[in-house]
Amino acid sequence: CGGLKTCHTLGIVHRDISENNVILTKSGDSWQVVLIDFGNLHKIRADAKKDTTAVGTIGYAAPEQLAGERADARTDIYGLGVTMYHLLTGQEPGQVRDGVFQIRRCRRRLSRKLGRIVRRCTRPNPDQRYPSCEDLRKDLENFANRKKL
Repeated sequence: CGGLKTCHTLGIVHRDISENNVILTKSGDSWQVVLIDFGNLHKIRADAKKDTTAVGTIGYAAPEQLAGERADARTDIYGLGVTMYHLLTGQEPGQVRDGVFQIRRCRRRLSRKLGRIVRRCTRPNPDQRYPSCEDLRKDLENFANRKKL
């Protein structure tokens, strides 16, 4: 979320969030998730109704992205949600029935709250997703902090 927030603050959309484009690195005693592969970066243009090309990884790209419509922060949030789904369940996004990413369908022991977070990220309608990576980060941190109690 931090790396995407930086991109979005600069007016850039990554457009290719998947588990292939995030890596885990160790820094001292802590681990960090690092965003890589910036080959599909796109400048956010509020006045544009469409993007020039439909790009991204099939299964991870947001519906509006595949349709060549305008990409914004919510487009990357969709890709992040699908990536979380894949990492949490082990299921390929293309195996999801009806396009509804419900982690508890595959892993009943996963938290309902975490399921709601992933589901909100992956709503087909961008207006129903998190409006920003900062809002998503807050919900993920609240979830993580409750799990420690």
